[in-house]
Amino acid sequence: GGFAIHKTKKTFVGHGLPFVLFLLPFLIGFFYSKWVNPVLQNSTLLFSFPFLLVFLLSGWDVINKRLIYTASALLVAIAGYSTVIQNRFYDTDHFGVFKELAEHIVDWNDRVEHDALLIGDFNAPFYIHFYLDELDTVELDLYRTTDEDGLKNLKELIKDSDHDYCIYAWSTVNQAPEVEEMIREKYWQEIERAPYFNSEFVVFKRFERPEPDAEFEFEKNDSWNLNPEKIRLDSILGNRILIDGESPYGPT
Repeated sequence: GGFAIHKTKKTFVGHGLPFVLFLLPFLIGFFYSKWVNPVLQNSTLLFSFPFLLVFLLSGWDVINKRLIYTASALLVAIAGYSTVIQNRFYDTDHFGVFKELAEHIVDWNDRVEHDALLIGDFNAPFYIHFYLDELDTVELDLYRTTDEDGLKNLKELIKDSDHDYCIYAWSTVNQAPEVEEMIREKYWQEIERAPYFNSEFVVFKRFERPEPDAEFEFEKNDSWNLNPEKIRLDSILGNRILIDGESPYGPT
């Protein structure tokens, strides 16, 4: 609007460069995420947003300094209210965490004296190792269960494991629900769980999965002559009544 109203002379440094500096981080993040590793998130554009404001206002001539100061203060106030209060910027988890997961992994691995099978679900190992390497020298037994051979590798690791504990952490992946069920085949007891936004940390302990208790109650009546030998309770998922030549109408 300012270019049309004030007929401002356009220059690359004064007008084109701010727009380029606004657009460039987005394009770099977009193509890097598409071809290399996913890094583009909403917060990335916060760094280049000021250049968009510079570009939009670069067409306006300086008319009144007091007006400019007032408009700038109003713009900052509106943006601050919308970001901090309305959208609860500081009270919202915007993406999955890695630092907290790394701290949990190192802490619990020390607690169990390194007697734990370490399973992770991450897009790439360096995401978690960025923080792990600052805390301790820890290598996970598996970094991905959601790829082509992930569940197969997980099953083999659990089968061959002689550890008493299993530590499982994941972040920003499509975590498969069957992963925890596979872990529970050997490490049934859950010791600790720390959920975050789109990420989680869980500690399991080796424990034999208990068999489900089944109780079957048949309707009884004092006037009935019930023969308990005709009732079979040897099934977990059901029960049977034996009907034969001696009792064609059931056990009563």
